[in-house]
Amino acid sequence: MSIEANLSGDGCRLVVRIKGYAQPNITDGIDANFLMGEVEVRVGMSAPFYVTMPAKVHTEDIRRFHDQLQRLDHELSGQAILDNVDSDFQATITLEAGKGTLAGIVREWATELRFKDVPIDQTYVHAALHEFGQLAAAFPVRGSAWG
Repeated sequence: MSIEANLSGDGCRLVVRIKGYAQPNITDGIDANFLMGEVEVRVGMSAPFYVTMPAKVHTEDIRRFHDQLQRLDHELSGQAILDNVDSDFQATITLEAGKGTLAGIVREWATELRFKDVPIDQTYVHAALHEFGQLAAAFPVRGSAWG
């Protein structure tokens, strides 16, 4: 089973695809809450740059990002930041009065794909809120997230 959540802007899409808990038999603490999956980024329209890489994500990273998206969807101003413990990827949404930008980075070893100033608005935030909500519900925090 694989569940994905998309974060999009004009000409850019970041996908977090989760396959499951890294250690399904552990039910409490930090190790119980690591998720295995991959991150995919596509940037550009006519000749897009594209990368897919394996990534570990913590349930708290997903929950925190979902909470920040919820606040942005309601207030239409502020920031939401998605990242992971290994710093393999990051995406930052910045909105002011419902309009703003998406920026981020995906890195593996010495290779990086950066994107910035991608136009985004509240409709993209609302769609991401829904998808990351489904992801957080499918993979909830188990026990005490940090041990």
